[in-house]
Amino acid sequence: MNHACTLFVSLVGFEPRVERRLALLLDDCSALGARWRVVSEGGADLWIVDGSKAQGLGRGLVEVGALRFRPAEMPHPVAFAEPLNESVSTGHRFDPESMHSLNVLLTQLGRWLVPKLVQQALVGELIANGASFTRSNVIEVQQQRRVIAFLDFEGDTAVAADVAPADVRRAHWALRARGSSFAPPGFRVASTEQVLWQFAMRTDVAGLLPARYERLPIHLRRAPSLPARELADRQLRIVRELAYGPRDFAQLVATTGATLAALRRDLHGLYLIGAITCDPGRSRTAREKRRAESVQSTDELSFIGARPADVSDLTAPCFVQMQRRGPAEEHTLD
Repeated sequence: MNHACTLFVSLVGFEPRVERRLALLLDDCSALGARWRVVSEGGADLWIVDGSKAQGLGRGLVEVGALRFRPAEMPHPVAFAEPLNESVSTGHRFDPESMHSLNVLLTQLGRWLVPKLVQQALVGELIANGASFTRSNVIEVQQQRRVIAFLDFEGDTAVAADVAPADVRRAHWALRARGSSFAPPGFRVASTEQVLWQFAMRTDVAGLLPARYERLPIHLRRAPSLPARELADRQLRIVRELAYGPRDFAQLVATTGATLAALRRDLHGLYLIGAITCDPGRSRTAREKRRAESVQSTDELSFIGARPADVSDLTAPCFVQMQRRGPAEEHTLD
C-alpha cells in the first residue's frame, strides 16, 4: 500500500474566499510526502489560524472570534497565516500566498506530523498484507535490528521520532508477548484505537468495509473509546442508532442522513476498532440480554433504553455507560 498518507487540516477564522484559496493551496502541497485535506469536523492533525483575526490575551492564551485556546496545550500543532497580530508570538507562521512558505512551515512541523504518517503506514501495511490480529497481540517493527515501532492492540502504538513511512514498508514485523518489549524513551505514543480510527478516516483506499456489512444487520459491539474531537456528529448518530438495536445499511442511511460513501467510511472505522459486528452473539445487546435473563425475560433489550419516536434533539448516548465493559473481550475483526 504505497499511496500517500493523508493529514487533516482545520482552517480557523478565515473568510470563505480565503479559506477556499488556502484549501486549493493545500491540495497542491506535497510537503512531508503527505496529502493535505481541509476538514470542518472530526479530529484534525493541524490547525491553521487566520493571524489577522487572532489576538494574544497573555499567558499563551489566543482568541479568534468566540474561540479561545492555548496553542501549546492543543493536541495538535497550531500555525498562523500572516499577517499576524503583534499580540501573538509564534514561530509557526507563513505567507498564505506562497507555496514555498507553506512547505517550509509544514516541514518545520514534521516532528509532530510525521509520526502520524508513520502510524497510517503501519496500519496500511497490516491491511495490505491481510494480517489478522487479536487484542492479545503486540507487533514489534524492526529495521536492521533496530526497533522503530510497536503496535499493542490492547493499548498504544509507539513510533520512533526519526522514522518515515518508507521505513515501515522495508521493515521486519514480529509478534511479541505482551510485556516482553517496551518502547524506548522518545517514541511518539498514541492509543492504537485512535491510530486505527484515524487510518480509516484518512485512507483513500476504497472497498475496505467487508461486503457483509451492506447485506446483514449491524450490531454495536462496544462504544468507541475515542477522544470526542475524533467523532463527527454523523458518526455519533450512527453509534446512537446502533445502541438502540441492530440496523441494516439502508436504515442507517435513512436515519443518519449519511451519504453512501461517508457511511461506508464510518462503518469501516467502527469495524476496524472492533466496535461493530454482524454476529448478533458478539453484540453488546446480546451480552446485556444474557445478564438480564436471570432477572426478566425480554425480546427487545437495548442497553440505553427504547428508541424514542423523535430523536432530532438527542445527542449520542452516554459513553460512560456504554464503555463499561464486562469480561475481557478479544478485539478480533469478525
